[in-house]
Amino acid sequence: MHSPVLIKPNTTDLNVITIDKFLPLLVQQASSTSQIGIDLRELRYIDLFSAIGILLTCDNLIDTYGCRIHLELSEDGACNFLPHMGFLAALPAGVDTSDTFSPARLQWEEALRGDDAKFLELTALTSQDVVKLEIKWH
Repeated sequence: MHSPVLIKPNTTDLNVITIDKFLPLLVQQASSTSQIGIDLRELRYIDLFSAIGILLTCDNLIDTYGCRIHLELSEDGACNFLPHMGFLAALPAGVDTSDTFSPARLQWEEALRGDDAKFLELTALTSQDVVKLEIKWH
């Protein structure tokens, strides 16, 4: 089996506007092949809407076209935050990723998230004291 052609966004920032131009490229590719490669290595920014959009689109492409999906990630830039927000854990079966993140880091971030399947914010606000501490820190 040959490696899929990598499709990457034509911008380094994926947000509510730019994701609408990127996702149709994935659908177009999926309709004509059994493998899709998504290259997110050059992202500097990805918002929560776009991350969820990629997850839902991957799930849809697997269900609709039966294709396999490969994600190329980087430990730099926006991809660095993806494990923390639960993105990797939420990937549907049929999606594989580059071996970018160390197993120790993934295990630590999974433990941080616990059993909660939702994405985490940067700081878990558990009490007013946490907010006061964060304000003093900055």
